[in-house]
Amino acid sequence: MANQKIQYTEEMVGENHPQKADTLNRLTNVEHNDDGTHSDITVTTITVPNSGLHLLDTNASHDLIIKPGSDLDADRILTLITGNAARTLTFEDDAIVSQDYSVDANPQFAGLNDGTYNIDIPTNGMAAAKFMLGNSNTIIWMYLNTAPPGWKALATGADTVLGVSGGAQAYNINGGTAGGTWTQPNHAHTGPSHTHPAGTLAGPSHTHPQNTGGVSNLSTPGGNITAASASNTVMQVYTDTAGSGLRMYTGVSAGGTGAVTGSTNSGGTGATGGDATVATYRPSASVGKLFQLDTA
Repeated sequence: MANQKIQYTEEMVGENHPQKADTLNRLTNVEHNDDGTHSDITVTTITVPNSGLHLLDTNASHDLIIKPGSDLDADRILTLITGNAARTLTFEDDAIVSQDYSVDANPQFAGLNDGTYNIDIPTNGMAAAKFMLGNSNTIIWMYLNTAPPGWKALATGADTVLGVSGGAQAYNINGGTAGGTWTQPNHAHTGPSHTHPAGTLAGPSHTHPQNTGGVSNLSTPGGNITAASASNTVMQVYTDTAGSGLRMYTGVSAGGTGAVTGSTNSGGTGATGGDATVATYRPSASVGKLFQLDTA
């Protein structure tokens, strides 16, 4: 752009002179509109002191100052590529751009924290993060009842225990599948060989009443009762060819005691019944749930 200053060879002429050009406002008109406001200008280079480029805020009450914070050893270029669209760059906190964060650039992080959960990622970067974060097929057990952020509870696997795949029994299946049963097989508990030893069973003292004295037919006319001790008297109802009646015997046999001795059959083995534990049995446990990574 040519020098717009008034030269000594020119006259100072204001705006709207009928024959002469406006020299008085020529320099001002380069950067201002007729109402004194700044007009759009196109320049090749603008050099601003390190005090910064001052930009008015939304209500023109304060300036946003943009300034370099480094001592450069050569001219450097900061290039903003917006693509063919309007963009907004929003800062909610101080930020450090240390690498290419695009999806296909394989960025690496020391850790991630969403404000509630912290994920430690080893130094080999995103490969370990993918392993720890998993995908839609990732299912883990947690000692929780409600799914944490990023996870959803599963209804599958209810009323089961956790097992490790392998071996030769019910868990010899692929991981991620269910196996085993709560129903236990019938079984017997065999007892040791044993014998029952011989013994003596003693009976109580007792007497056997019998007819050793007089007899009186109380129902026979003219009958009488022979004198006897009342404790040694036995009454008997009888019926014979002479009729029927009540007969009384007196006398008693000698009393005594009795006992039985012997042993049981030969010894042997014994066993309990063959039933299994009922299927409602569950061992004491810390109960949690299975949760699946929610990638929706």
